[in-house]
Amino acid sequence: MKKLLLFTVSCLAVLLAASLPGGMDASAQAKIETKKFKIADLPSKTVKVVLTGNAFLDGLLREEVRRVWTLSPYEYCTEADFDQLKGDDAYYFLRIVSDRFQGGDGIDMLTLLKGGSGDTLADMLEVATLPLCASDEAGGRGAVYFGILLETLQAQAERAMDSDIRGYMGIPPTLWMGSAVKGKTLLLAESDLSISVTEVDRNKLFGEKVFVLDEDEVDARFQSGEEGILVSYCVTSDDPSNGSWCFKMLFDAKTRELVYFRRHKINSTRPAGFLVKDLRKITDAQ
Repeated sequence: MKKLLLFTVSCLAVLLAASLPGGMDASAQAKIETKKFKIADLPSKTVKVVLTGNAFLDGLLREEVRRVWTLSPYEYCTEADFDQLKGDDAYYFLRIVSDRFQGGDGIDMLTLLKGGSGDTLADMLEVATLPLCASDEAGGRGAVYFGILLETLQAQAERAMDSDIRGYMGIPPTLWMGSAVKGKTLLLAESDLSISVTEVDRNKLFGEKVFVLDEDEVDARFQSGEEGILVSYCVTSDDPSNGSWCFKMLFDAKTRELVYFRRHKINSTRPAGFLVKDLRKITDAQ
């Protein structure tokens, strides 16, 4: 459906360009309508890293941006600076937002936005966005995975500049690549498993390469950079309710790749956490 939509938009743009006076080049005009074209200037622009006012989060932002960010020049700014500069197309903005993208009610999202693309935060062009943590858990597991999420967001921004399809789709909602899962040991945090996953399900799905551990041990194994290990990270609001979102991720501890990313809407039959459907897909790929 998304491919069809992109094709339709491109065709309409070409037809419109062809009808314009002055002999304007149709293919050039069509490119202007695409996300890839709109964000092509990102490497030459300055990214403003918007500080939150929260000392802990701002420390993480400064540390990880300094370590990770190579896509463009960057500077730090305040929320007041953002309000003043958001309409300026000389800048992009890397920031943490709440209750804004992808139905992330009660979830802090790490996002990259294009300046001058909208009058309000809601209207601005999103280059890439990833869930970070529950809005009131800034000092929890989000701190452990902040760096790898920033790495993944930068990689997604690069993919969006390379391909319109990838830019509009965002992070693929499936296994990143089968080879990244094959033969790896899966460490699942007990808190990341949905309560709908029964002991029967566990016995059926979990073989010798799947371990359910407490989240502190899973996070420690991730931080050690252990080879051949996949770790789980699940993001929901602190008080998930029907209709809110649950984001489920697996990271390779050694290569620091996001190898699995899916989300689902929470309801009575699909509570927060990795569902049987997720676990079957993952363990089948092992």
